[in-house]
Amino acid sequence: MTDPGSVIFRFGAGLELGGGHAMRCLGLADALRERGAVPVYAVRQSTLDILPSLADGEAEILVLNRDEDVDATLLDGNAKADWMVVDLPGWDTGNALAVRRVSSAVAVISDAPGRPLDCDVVLDTTAGRNAREYDGLVPEKCRVFTGTAYALLRPSFAALRRRSISAKKARRKSARILIGFGATDPHGATVTALDAVEQAAPDAQVDIILGSSAPCLNEVRTRMAASHIDLSLHIDTSEVASLMAAADFAIGAAGITSWERCSLGLPTIVITQADNQLSNAASLLRGGAAEVLGASDAVSVKDIVAAISRMLAEPDYRHRMVDCAAVMCDGLGARRFAQVIFPECARDGAPVTLRPATPADMDILFDWQTHPDTRKYFRTTQAPSRCTHEKWLRAKLVDPDCVLGILEHNGTPAGVLRFDIVAENEPPNQPNSDTESECDSYEVSILVAPDRWRLGIGTAALRLGRQLLPFATIRAAVDAENAASHRLFADAGYRRDGKDYVLGSDNAAVA
Repeated sequence: MTDPGSVIFRFGAGLELGGGHAMRCLGLADALRERGAVPVYAVRQSTLDILPSLADGEAEILVLNRDEDVDATLLDGNAKADWMVVDLPGWDTGNALAVRRVSSAVAVISDAPGRPLDCDVVLDTTAGRNAREYDGLVPEKCRVFTGTAYALLRPSFAALRRRSISAKKARRKSARILIGFGATDPHGATVTALDAVEQAAPDAQVDIILGSSAPCLNEVRTRMAASHIDLSLHIDTSEVASLMAAADFAIGAAGITSWERCSLGLPTIVITQADNQLSNAASLLRGGAAEVLGASDAVSVKDIVAAISRMLAEPDYRHRMVDCAAVMCDGLGARRFAQVIFPECARDGAPVTLRPATPADMDILFDWQTHPDTRKYFRTTQAPSRCTHEKWLRAKLVDPDCVLGILEHNGTPAGVLRFDIVAENEPPNQPNSDTESECDSYEVSILVAPDRWRLGIGTAALRLGRQLLPFATIRAAVDAENAASHRLFADAGYRRDGKDYVLGSDNAAVA
């Protein structure tokens, strides 16, 4: 593995900007901290005023003066950071010089390909975004990663994912509603949504998420004091994942939190708060993950009442949204991107990475699946037909219980790593904490392309898989005659459990 070092995060938050840019940086920082990296937040005081909980975290915070950039604070006697991660609207090549002075490499988190960027990596988690849209805007050697598979969520979302999805699909009559329009909710949509819930669902249990700097906070408190329904207000909470996991559906905006909700299979009534949310809203509607009502200044209480009534009256409608939302984002994006920044390495020193499989991988997967040297140790030794293979891949790509990735060796496809849920224990009906799931158990399947054997790619792949799913128990079924795979799993810390190899969720082998 590339040894993790220091990573400086440059981001902002504000009443209009909200806290989403900060939240995705915190998600990536958590994933990098799992790898042993040391995150540092370089922010202005205005960001701390909006998000005071930043000061309570583990990261060092550098407070920048109004008229200085990050280099002025960091150059004085400090070594260069390994990486700088920038998540600031409007940041472009004009800002790059200051960042290059203090960091060896630069990653930019972008929401749209509208400006030139001088960086080593670009991340754009917009649904449906194509990396080619950044052609001509970034240096030739810059790597571009796109799509919701890289959405930067905090670890608790992936850990609660399976329990949340199962619990939502098991409930038909109960009604727990989550209202959340971001940390600041500058348009006061929370108040409008609360009025609608009081009319449409007076017996519901309602959770409201707001930041302490939200302009509408006092009005929300006043409304709650006069209300007769079961309301709970969560200010600057760190329990967002557990609240989303416990809810039957949400009323919220279409910002970065859209992918938090999708990762937990949470159906949503969407009211957009800004033009830059229109793309996400369209994707959610097209994907079947949400009912989109329109912009906040055009949506009435009556509109929201009608949407809530549909959610309550048609549980099958709501349950279909659960499945559709879960397919759109699996909550593993921060860990995936952490592996981009600090990859594993093969024996030749070249990076080994794991990216999500796509329909474009159809041909190379079919070649690997039908190669006689790889097929002989499969459960089914007979190679599939092309038609069967295509049906299999299409099904896997939309299966929320499957994590299917393509291994790359120095940027070239080199194999497959797949995890499928094993139904060992039924999850509880009501997930209620941000603790990592005790129920998730996956079976791992690994295939290394024959022309990449003996390079240590399999060993690197199992490390990548462990990093991606640290909360899960991982099982491997190995053919009795496959000596190389027996050595691979034993050397990776797996222990024999009957005919299988098992690695426990505490990163220690199960005896």
